[in-house]
Amino acid sequence: ALQYSSSTAQYSTIRRHIPGSAGQHPIMLVNERITAKSLKVHLPNASSKIMTRDAALEAAKAAGLDLVMLVSDPGRHADKAGPPEAHMTNAHKLKYESQQAHGEEKREALKKQKQEQELRPKQEKDQKADQKAAARKADKVKEMRFTPRIGPHDVEHKMRSVKGWLEDGHRVALAMEVKGDAAEIAQDASRVLDSLVAKVTDVASANKEKSSTKYQGRTYMTVWLRPLAKTAAATADKQQQAKQKH
Repeated sequence: ALQYSSSTAQYSTIRRHIPGSAGQHPIMLVNERITAKSLKVHLPNASSKIMTRDAALEAAKAAGLDLVMLVSDPGRHADKAGPPEAHMTNAHKLKYESQQAHGEEKREALKKQKQEQELRPKQEKDQKADQKAAARKADKVKEMRFTPRIGPHDVEHKMRSVKGWLEDGHRVALAMEVKGDAAEIAQDASRVLDSLVAKVTDVASANKEKSSTKYQGRTYMTVWLRPLAKTAAATADKQQQAKQKH
C-alpha cells in the first residue's frame, strides 16, 4: 500500500474555497465523474487556467495525475461567479488527506463531547451551590443605621455599602434613629428614609410599611429593601463568569 504524509494541507486549502461547505465534508469527484463542461483548473505549478472538461482530463492524464473537484452539492457544479474549480493532483493522496482530516475532526468532536460530559456534573453542582448561597443571602438581612444628624458625605458612604449588599443578593434594613415621641419627628424620619430608598430604586424594592423597633434603649424606624430580580440575575452572572475565569 502507498504511504502518504499525515499532512492535510492540500485538502484543507482546497476545502476552504468550496462554496457552501462550511460545517460539512465535501464530496470528491474524480476524472470522468466531473460533468461540468468548463472548469477553472489549478495546475501543479500553482497557476490556473480556464479549460474545457475534455482538455483538462487529457492534460491530467498526460501529467500522470487526476482531475479532482470537491463539491458540497454533486448536482451543482457551477455558480454565478464562473466555472467550478478543479485541481490537477494525485486523487489517492488527496483522498487519504481527506480521511485524515475527517478523522481529526471526529476526534476533536468526541474530545469536546467528553469534556462537556465531564464538566456537566460540576456545573450542576456549582449551580445548586449558587442557588443555596442565594437562598442563604435572601434569608440573611444586613442592617445600616442612620442618625438624624448624619452628614451628606456619611450618607453617600453608607448608601454605597447598602447598594453593594443589594447587588450581592442580600436583603437590607435601613434603620433611622427616632429621638422623641412627637408625630412630627416620626414624619421627618420617614421622609429621610424615603430619600434613602430613592437612592437604590434601580437595584431594590422597598416594603411600603415601615416598622418601629427598639435597640439598646433607642428607637428606630426601619424600612426593608429586597434586591430586584434583575439585580439577582446580574449577580448570578458575575459569579458564574468569575468561576469560569478560575
